[in-house]
This record gives sequence, structure tokens and C-alpha cells, in this order.
Amino acid sequence: MSIASFCSLMGLGTLFAWISWAIIVINTSPKDAGFAGLFMFYVTLGVALIGTITLLGTILRIYLLKRPVPGREIWTAFRHGIFFAVVAIVSLSLSRSGTFQPWHIIIFIAVATLIEYFFLQPCAIRYAGCGMRKEYVGVVRRMRNREWGVGCRGAACRDL
Repeated sequence: MSIASFCSLMGLGTLFAWISWAIIVINTSPKDAGFAGLFMFYVTLGVALIGTITLLGTILRIYLLKRPVPGREIWTAFRHGIFFAVVAIVSLSLSRSGTFQPWHIIIFIAVATLIEYFFLQPCAIRYAGCGMRKEYVGVVRRMRNREWGVGCRGAACRDL
């Protein structure tokens, strides 16, 4: 799938999610909605936020910053969209229940930052403490390098 077709399909899906969310907001009273109405509110808002952040992040990374590997940039933008949507949805649900405090945002962002830091670590560091044998760490590193097109040349790539 090309980047243009991905962006157009993601934009179309995101537009449908925002339209669905707007219909729910206009036609549903939070006091009368019950569980189903609130569930649909949060789900459509989450999908719309994930799509919007993913689309904006993809356009920023690929078209404006001219990053070389589009697949990795799309995955990174999708991951950031999920983090942002989870922080927003949890904050809204805490606000609805009356237990939201401003320092909750700091905790949510800190947790999302730690998770993102985990994703940014090289595979060898990520799996070093998990009981993975050294030869498997080397295979994982060579596979990652081969997939990303960096640093994998010669005999190290042929045995994969």
C-alpha cells in the first residue's frame, strides 16, 4: 500500500469516526445515556483521536521531515496516537467521575514516556534481562537491522 493510499484511507476512517462521535455528542445526554452511550462516546472519541494523531504524525514524519523508512514512521505515529488517546480517555473518565486531579496528567505522561522509552531501546537491551540467550539477541538484532536496512551486510545477513 502506498503512503498516499494509506493517508487517504486513514483520513476517511478518521472522518467517519469524528462524524460518529459528533452524532453521539449531539443526540445523547450523558445523564440518560447509561453504560452503552458512554462506552460508544469513549470508543468513537478514542478511534478518532488515534486516527487524527496517526495521520498528522505520519504526514509530519514522512512528508515534512523526509524520513527514509515510511513503515517505521507510520508505526511510531500510530503508537503515539494510542498513547495520546489513552491519556485523553482516562483523563475524561476520571473527570466524569469527579476524581481527576491535574497531577494525574503528569503521571499519565510519565507512564507513556517510560513505555515509549522501552520501545526506543535496541532489541538487545530490551531483551537482555528477560532470560534470552545471547545468540538469540544477535539474531534479533540482525533481523532488525535487515528490516530497517542499516548495518546488515555480508555473512551476518545471509544466515538469517
